[in-house]
Amino acid sequence: MTIDPVTGAVLINWNAIFMAIVPQLLFLLVLTIGQVLLGIAVALKNKLFEWQKVGEFFGTIIIPRVIGWFVVVMLILLIPKTYLPESISNIGQSGAFLFVVGSFLGSIVANLRALGFLAENATLDKVGLPAKVSPVLISGTLVDTDNSKGKFYSPTEKPQ
Repeated sequence: MTIDPVTGAVLINWNAIFMAIVPQLLFLLVLTIGQVLLGIAVALKNKLFEWQKVGEFFGTIIIPRVIGWFVVVMLILLIPKTYLPESISNIGQSGAFLFVVGSFLGSIVANLRALGFLAENATLDKVGLPAKVSPVLISGTLVDTDNSKGKFYSPTEKPQ
């Protein structure tokens, strides 16, 4: 976004904004699909699958985080460069994106562990993830793999 020096009008380059958001949005879509499919696989493995839980998962985990990321990025992109240096803009956009990606990856790792693809004590610190990931604390999952009762826990709820 720039300010026209002659008229003082705010000029927004919507094409540039669209091109800045689309690659990240597509990556989040791929992570979301993977997260949901793995969560459903865990629920089916435990014979606890319910369609209602998928809707709750989207309503409490996926949609709020993606909307939060989108709002942060739009606010950063709509601030004129004269007021917000490009380096700060890039840090803000990357930080918001990495927060969402990290929370989605935490849930994917928890689901992979629940399916037996990753050992419970496998260390992932070489790629920057803690050795034990709690799905409830990071992002919630369709099935709480720590208690295996099949109840969906949002990030604000604590299992008994």
